[in-house]
Amino acid sequence: MSAIEPAFLYLLSHDSGVSDLIAARVYIGSRPQDERRSCLVIGPIDEDYPHTLAGDLTYVPGGVEIDCRGATQQEARTLSLAARAALDGKAGTIADCDVMLIVADSSDSSPVPVEGEGIAMFEITTHYSFWYRP
Repeated sequence: MSAIEPAFLYLLSHDSGVSDLIAARVYIGSRPQDERRSCLVIGPIDEDYPHTLAGDLTYVPGGVEIDCRGATQQEARTLSLAARAALDGKAGTIADCDVMLIVADSSDSSPVPVEGEGIAMFEITTHYSFWYRP
């Protein structure tokens, strides 16, 4: 587990705008197999560890995708906006992690149906960039 995953989990699960919509259904990596309710899934963390001639950089840059799943297109869109409000522009010490900044980069423009799961779900994926001190 990356050191920044608990920060994303904390921000999303403790934000009233998100928890009002999905309670505590925020998962890291994948959702439980039988989960058919709206939820958020924190995707794999992509981190870079750049070096300079002077040594390691102070903050590690990286990215993550957050999947917002809803039973309807509107539910997925509303959840995506709530997640963006909970994450975009956040900085400081979050869940014992020194976060320099979290920024929303790009998002699907409209919810897409999730295929092959036997349930009708829609998903919007938003990519976030971040910088933190490990």
